[in-house]
Amino acid sequence: MEATSASVSHMIDRFLELIRAFLNAVMGKMEHPAAVLEQTYAALQKELVQLRATLAALLAQQTQLEAQIEKKKAKQEDTSEHESDLATLKKKIEDTRQRLNDLEQEIQKSYTKRQVLKARDRASREANGMLLRKDPWTVLNEMENQQLDRAPVPKTFLVTIGVLFVAWLIFGVYVAIRHMNL
Repeated sequence: MEATSASVSHMIDRFLELIRAFLNAVMGKMEHPAAVLEQTYAALQKELVQLRATLAALLAQQTQLEAQIEKKKAKQEDTSEHESDLATLKKKIEDTRQRLNDLEQEIQKSYTKRQVLKARDRASREANGMLLRKDPWTVLNEMENQQLDRAPVPKTFLVTIGVLFVAWLIFGVYVAIRHMNL
């Protein structure tokens, strides 16, 4: 009797695991974490390009300003105004370089998250594919073979099997719809 209740408990656990996987797949499809991450990554890349262009422009201004200062010094003219402008420009360049470094680190983190998400998605697809390759009768036969003894099948077991079959059908429909949307 204890073996039968243990096997029923085991089947209920497996059924709940199947339902959890199905719900996680549905929630994952609704949230589109990969799409959000791709958008974020693209936005960061675009900002990186803009920031590098800004830094290049600032460095060009610095070169021009330094050339103007050298010309004024050669003519022995007052350079104090240009030197204060140069100091301000150097501060902007320093700040821009710091923002550039921070942005590059953020992009690296985003890239890593993106790779992890892709790996998880690939593993999830492989796991879902493994579940779909088995028909419900094969799953039932495997469950029966795992039983310790051949006690009579209780009514709760039959109900569990029926619910498992319905869940398997729902999951199959979900995967079919998912493949149609790809």
